[in-house]
Amino acid sequence: MSPFAMGKQVFMSEPSAYSFEECALWHSKYGHIFSGHDFMVFGRYVPRGAEQAKIVDLYSFEGQECDCLHVALCVGSMASAWATLPKEVKWISYERQNCLRFFPLDRIKRFSSVLSRYEKSFFPPTSAFV
Repeated sequence: MSPFAMGKQVFMSEPSAYSFEECALWHSKYGHIFSGHDFMVFGRYVPRGAEQAKIVDLYSFEGQECDCLHVALCVGSMASAWATLPKEVKWISYERQNCLRFFPLDRIKRFSSVLSRYEKSFFPPTSAFV
């Protein structure tokens, strides 16, 4: 299954305020969509200390100092995804079950690298957050 198809499937299987298409269009204009043959990420740069409601909603922090990449969608190989970030930052954030979480980027990269060695054996072909 292509990363695009996996992304659509995630949006269809989990509740979201926006459709896959709305989220893709917004991130193509104001955020970032980066992808490869084995991954796709929708994300945007945010200040870690910003109001939580603005981080999890489609809000642009253009012109502000941003130290975090908020990931709205990540499917496929996370190790491949982190290797193609448009800009390095200290933090990665994502929301799962209405809880905003922050992790140091270097820790996520290490975990993803280890996981990528085993994901074909132990995990389904999709890793995703929405």
